[in-house]
Amino acid sequence: MDARSWAGRREDAIPDFEDEHRRWKKLLAELTFAMRLRRGHKVVGKTLEALSEYSRHHFQEEESFLADIDYPYLEEQIRQHEFFSNWVEQAKAELGGPDQHSLAIDVLEMMKVWLSTHIQVIDGKYVDFILERAGKAN
Repeated sequence: MDARSWAGRREDAIPDFEDEHRRWKKLLAELTFAMRLRRGHKVVGKTLEALSEYSRHHFQEEESFLADIDYPYLEEQIRQHEFFSNWVEQAKAELGGPDQHSLAIDVLEMMKVWLSTHIQVIDGKYVDFILERAGKAN
């Protein structure tokens, strides 16, 4: 994948990754809705399975792409991805425990934090890097 072929509007610089980020936002919205209905405990397992799949697929694809373009902050990405993947696995280990409502709250909060700190800020750095290399930085 050539960086120039990805460049466009900032939020659409990498369409495949942005599709996955939209999938993340949909999962967050679904869990938020379930929590409002006091049914978060019923969907938290499905949410964690989706997050586990997301982290396996998305993180591998993203890291491979960033390595291909010699992204200078790849190690930071990898460390954060490992942290999140480990967190998901620990949360999955709590499925079926006595307090699924608290687990759903924890998952919801982590998803919000990951969206605001990793997807919007950390991933935004590589988008800026790509656009800058393509000569399309704002």
